Amino acid sequence: MAKHVYIKRAGALYERGRGAVTPPDPPGEKLNAIHIPNVCQFGMKMPEGANSNNTWDDQKTDTRLLGPAAFAHVKSNRKFISGWVVSGGSVSPVFNTMWNFAETEDVWVHISAKAPSNDWAGVAAGTYDDDLQDLYDAIVARANGGNFRPFILTVHHEPAGDGNYTAWANMQIHLSNFFADISDLVVIAPVGNGFMFGRQSANAADIAALYPQTLIDTLNANNHMLFVDCYDTDSDTLLEYTRNRTSIQVQGFVDWCRQHGVKSAGFGEWGVHDADCMQRCWDIMKASTDVLHLVQYYNSSANIKSPWWLVPNGWPKDPSSSDPENRAGDALSAERLARMKLILPETEFEYIDGVQQ
Repeated sequence: MAKHVYIKRAGALYERGRGAVTPPDPPGEKLNAIHIPNVCQFGMKMPEGANSNNTWDDQKTDTRLLGPAAFAHVKSNRKFISGWVVSGGSVSPVFNTMWNFAETEDVWVHISAKAPSNDWAGVAAGTYDDDLQDLYDAIVARANGGNFRPFILTVHHEPAGDGNYTAWANMQIHLSNFFADISDLVVIAPVGNGFMFGRQSANAADIAALYPQTLIDTLNANNHMLFVDCYDTDSDTLLEYTRNRTSIQVQGFVDWCRQHGVKSAGFGEWGVHDADCMQRCWDIMKASTDVLHLVQYYNSSANIKSPWWLVPNGWPKDPSSSDPENRAGDALSAERLARMKLILPETEFEYIDGVQQ
């Protein structure tokens, strides 16, 4: 049999020895619109403020930060809408802004919105179906115009403590079914709380309420995804792995997904105190491409309980964030940045006669 080696670089596949060609798709079933079989894609959340010193463009271009070589492997951007999908009687204009960004940057965008007044039961009951239809129509119209990149949509991420978990699950089922026939354009992705899958704070009853088998089956059938957000311990000094470290939560979620038949999962956000836990997380992620297909690091100083961002030692505090945990770059942030520069190129892969190397 002839030997063909395909190498993935910056989102494109090449055949070794022949230069830029169009090789076959990686082997395996494509499970949803953003899925690449046998690959765990990497994304990030970065500040939106115009006066930030850590924007998407900063990280993409400044070699003191990630720089062009490492950043070429960042394939998605996590974004947020402060309210519902409809604003002032029409689809929020933020959607078009974010879709423009996706097309310009050639990445996925993962957009989070919130139900009106946290009315999860109302969404599940169809109270807001007219709004959802407006969004549906806007997506189709935009796609019919050409150059539309599929995107990920979440309604109310991290629901812990915000309402009834059964109502949240029912809302996710309704959303998945509502957009099922345009799953090639939008991937519905409920995002839960990763701490529930950790060693210290595991909660089987809450997990069962948030993610009933009916929700898993619906997401699988509709080519949608399931995410959680995982963050490190509250203290950046208590770092023993007997505690609820991010890597413990990551492994717990992966194990649970496999046990419950989740076809396509990921991390909407994740953050770590140190490079060691970052590496432990990535070692699990890259070994879990059977179920993990997108992981998005929280590279921001906004809405944080500890600095997760990737900046050199001495980098000034982000002027766009008033968060009390917004700190200047230090030795730990520099170690995280250096480790991330090593991790991102590992999203490359090779196939020899259809076998991933």
